[in-house]
Amino acid sequence: MIRASMFLIVRTVLLASLATCPSAAQNATPVDSGVVAPTADPTIAVLEKEKLEREVADLRATDDQAWWRSLGSWLARNLVLLAGPPSVAWAVWSWTRDQRAARNRHDEDRFDALIERLDSDYPATRLSAAIGLRRFLRPGYEPFFDQVFTAAIAHIRHRPDPSPLEAGRSLASEATDLNQALVLAVRESYPLARDFSFPSTRRRWSGQMERTASQAAEPDASVLGEAPHVAPLLNASEIHLANIRLAGADLHGIWMPNSSVTIGGIAGIDLRHANLQSVTFIRCNFTDARLDGADLRRASFGNCILDAANLSGAKLDGARFGTVWMRGADLTGANIEAAESFSLTRMIGIIGLTEEQRVACAAKGAGFDDSI
Repeated sequence: MIRASMFLIVRTVLLASLATCPSAAQNATPVDSGVVAPTADPTIAVLEKEKLEREVADLRATDDQAWWRSLGSWLARNLVLLAGPPSVAWAVWSWTRDQRAARNRHDEDRFDALIERLDSDYPATRLSAAIGLRRFLRPGYEPFFDQVFTAAIAHIRHRPDPSPLEAGRSLASEATDLNQALVLAVRESYPLARDFSFPSTRRRWSGQMERTASQAAEPDASVLGEAPHVAPLLNASEIHLANIRLAGADLHGIWMPNSSVTIGGIAGIDLRHANLQSVTFIRCNFTDARLDGADLRRASFGNCILDAANLSGAKLDGARFGTVWMRGADLTGANIEAAESFSLTRMIGIIGLTEEQRVACAAKGAGFDDSI
């Protein structure tokens, strides 16, 4: 191999000399040197080709590594910018969550303190606490709706014994103010707690009630059967209300059996599908009241006005009416004939009363006048 290389070098030098002296080359006489030109070695060609291929592969690998190094460098320089928005969003979400939790704890502490003040020995403190219950009925305080209702009902049902501070003095006005404040809390909290805790039941009641009113049919038992599901949380049974103002109140579906209402201004009240079993109403004005679908079995009405009251579909088994003025009331679908008595009760222009029901009511003491 060394000899071949030297031969190639010498030949190259000679050719270069001839190129620079064209005349000498033309006049020179060819001389046969007797030396044969060497042929190319195949092994060298294969090795050169393999070397070239390796160099090309190395160049490609170097380019790939350079591209990845460039990408890594770019990511390192811009990592903060790429991670910035998610980090900020997570930080905002965490801060909002912590603030909400802190507010909930603060609200719970405030509500607990308010409940403790309802048991205070000072009448003014109790009255202030009863009024303060309504502050937890604003938007954003939904978890407290049923608690406000339950607390107000509990203090109406179980009024504390007179404290030493109250002994020997008349506190009728303070007690009345406290009672009115608690009743107002019940009036405002009940529909909120009912609709927040049982929205689907509320919608089904409303739809069934509208169909009942339009079709003059008996309410669907499957819908009315849902009322007990509201009772455990929104139970207003065995309460005694006096001198209350509940005109136009929405007490649709309330659970209030074995209670009493004396001197109640309840015109236009909504008591649809309410459980009013064995409730005693004395000197109550039910003008334009909604009692359709209500359960009034064994209920008692004494010295009451039921002008234009809607009792369609009401259950009146064993109900007692004494000195009741009923003018233009709607008794469509109600089993008024199942009532126990109608002592000194006047029925004028009654709607939806069948002849059989009219005869049955008259036999129990009801007086009728078809004029309005």
